[in-house]
Amino acid sequence: MKIYVYGSKSFKKHMNNILLKVNLSDIVHEINDVNILEETVKNDKLSIYLIDSDKIINKNIITEKLNFLKPKDAIYKCVLMKAGIEDVCFNTDDALLEYIKEKIIISKDIKDEDDIRQKERDMSEITQIDEIFEDDLLMALDTQKSETFEKVEEEQINESNSKEDIVNENNLSDHNELVINSTNIDDVTLLIKELLNNKTLELSIKIKAS
Repeated sequence: MKIYVYGSKSFKKHMNNILLKVNLSDIVHEINDVNILEETVKNDKLSIYLIDSDKIINKNIITEKLNFLKPKDAIYKCVLMKAGIEDVCFNTDDALLEYIKEKIIISKDIKDEDDIRQKERDMSEITQIDEIFEDDLLMALDTQKSETFEKVEEEQINESNSKEDIVNENNLSDHNELVINSTNIDDVTLLIKELLNNKTLELSIKIKAS
C-alpha cells in the first residue's frame, strides 16, 4: 500500500509532517501533476489518496464547456468517485491518522485474502499436475503391461510352433518307410537309384514279397 499526496506545497508539507510522526513517511509518494494523479487512481485503487480539497471540483456544464474556468491542476470529483476513492474530510489530524490506520488494516486483510486465494489456486494447479503425472504413469504401466503380455504370448506361440515342428519331424522320421510291392529286380533297382539321388530323404526300404 502507498499513500499519495496531491495539493499545494503547504498541504503536502503538512501531510508529510503528520505521516513522519507515525513512521509512515516511507510509503508516502507526492504527485505533482493532475494527469499523473488521474492515471494513478485508475491503476491503484487500494492505496490512500490525500488530496487537497481546493484541488477537487465538481463537474458541471460550465466547467465542461468552458475549460478555461477549470483550474489546470484540479481534478474532477467524479473521476475520484468512479475509481472508488472516497471523498472524506477531516477536522483534526488525529481523525486523519485513524482513517489511515483503518485503511491500512483493510488493505492488509484484502492482501491476505488475495494471498490465500493465490495459494489455493497454486495448490489446485499442483494437484492437477499430480493427476496428469499419475495418469501418465498409469498409462505407461498399462502400455508396459500390454507389451509384456504380447511378448509372453508371442514366445508361447513360438515355443508351441517349435514343439509342433519337432513332433512333425519325429512323425516324418517315423513314417519315412517305403514299402515296395514288387518282386521285379529291375523296378527295385531303378527306384533305389532315384532315391539315392535325392539326398534330402532318409528312407528305410522294405521289399514285400508277393
